[in-house]
Amino acid sequence: MSGDLHDGLDLRAELARIDRDRAETHKLMREAATLDAEQHKLMREAEKLRAEEHKLWREWQISLRCSHGTCHERATPQLS
Repeated sequence: MSGDLHDGLDLRAELARIDRDRAETHKLMREAATLDAEQHKLMREAEKLRAEEHKLWREWQISLRCSHGTCHERATPQLS
């Protein structure tokens, strides 16, 4: 095989490898964007659940006070 032909084959092989790497990079970037969106969705859901947990905790505190005959008091102090 002559040097020019060999160099041409090497160049084509290298360009094909670069194209495959580029395609794989784009695929991984799309997957990363999908996972990032899912993470943000789960973080919003976790925040909603924490808020619901806090609300239920306050309601439980109030119910405890009412069961002790002091339900006229607030379960949590009022901040001014």
